[in-house]
Amino acid sequence: MNLFTSKLKISLLIIYFIVHQSCLAQKKDEIHLVYKDIFYHDKVIDRIKSYDSKTAIYQVKQLYPDGNYKIKTVTLNLTTKTLKTFIICI
Repeated sequence: MNLFTSKLKISLLIIYFIVHQSCLAQKKDEIHLVYKDIFYHDKVIDRIKSYDSKTAIYQVKQLYPDGNYKIKTVTLNLTTKTLKTFIICI
């Protein structure tokens, strides 16, 4: 066995363990998605959009002309079934 094939086998084994642990964590609901999109205008945060799958909260925080931020919050129940329905509708 040459050096390349042994390194390849070790790399594949490491990838297998990472994928396996990720699948186990997903089954136990230990992994969740956090998304944050930040918009800047003149070096000031103008708007922040965020979603956390653990709390199922989608939030938009926007800067208004008076200098204050106003927050709009929506609770979303994104399951596999609702995502499939959403994708079909698109």
